[in-house]
Amino acid sequence: MGNTLRYEGFRNVVLSQMKKRLEGYWGIREISRREAVRNNDTVMDMLLVELVDGRAAPILYLQDLYKTYQEGAGMEEILQGLCEMFITYSSMPAPVEHQLSTLLDDFEKVRPLISFRLINGARNKRRMQGKPFSRLGEFLLAYQIQVGDGHGGIYATQITNAMLEEWDIDEAELHEIALSNMELEKNYLLQPMEEATGIRIDPSVKPEDRPDIYILTSKWKINGATVIFSDEVRQKVGAQVGGDYYLLPSSIHEWVVIPKRWARGKDEMEQLMQDSSDDPAGDEEFLSNHVYEYDVQKEQLRQTATSAVLM
Repeated sequence: MGNTLRYEGFRNVVLSQMKKRLEGYWGIREISRREAVRNNDTVMDMLLVELVDGRAAPILYLQDLYKTYQEGAGMEEILQGLCEMFITYSSMPAPVEHQLSTLLDDFEKVRPLISFRLINGARNKRRMQGKPFSRLGEFLLAYQIQVGDGHGGIYATQITNAMLEEWDIDEAELHEIALSNMELEKNYLLQPMEEATGIRIDPSVKPEDRPDIYILTSKWKINGATVIFSDEVRQKVGAQVGGDYYLLPSSIHEWVVIPKRWARGKDEMEQLMQDSSDDPAGDEEFLSNHVYEYDVQKEQLRQTATSAVLM
């Protein structure tokens, strides 16, 4: 392990070797590195491969490749795999993400592809610069154009203020379009935790002693935490779990739902959430480390610690 490269050295070797091996190869124009600000303002190094037809090949993140290297993959193995992938890609027809660039000038074609997702506001200040959003307590609704149905994969790009100017629409209209497109009440998924995760409950525990814990997400399980934005979804969840419930923001993809009849006290649950969410600052899937509660009768979603009404 003494000869293992540090990240910066690995990054430089990959970039220089990819340039040496592929630049000028049929179909490949240029190879470069660029920083990208991803969810929760995580900064990643992108390996960009531009093709002669103007397309960009699938973006790879050098930090992800470095993890593979640390786990035992050889440098030559990684480089050979990258070369084979990009050479193959350069000869393929334009993929689904290339379709997106051809749509941006025609708003009527873009309109049905607009959606939003729920993200943490404090951790996405850089990412949201120059982009429209709606604020919801500690959360933001970030708007995007999405190609793909969630089954064969999703490619999405964030909507910018410049796009709104080009389309001559404002943020209120953008929000209404996204909300109508998403049909959250038809596309949410609530499953018992053991069914959603595949983790079996100890059979020695009596059924009456087993707490009812659920996972709430979308049918596609990508950016699924957004479903909680729907009034109808919140009420349907209450009907399914039998009354008021707590919501623990597991990630941008899902919530953990615990009926209040099974829950611990508010303070203990809040402390549990704080302890379990002591994640690295760059965790892309982080949504919140606060507990929320829903009152079915009042139709209110509140932050448990402050009682501030979110919706």
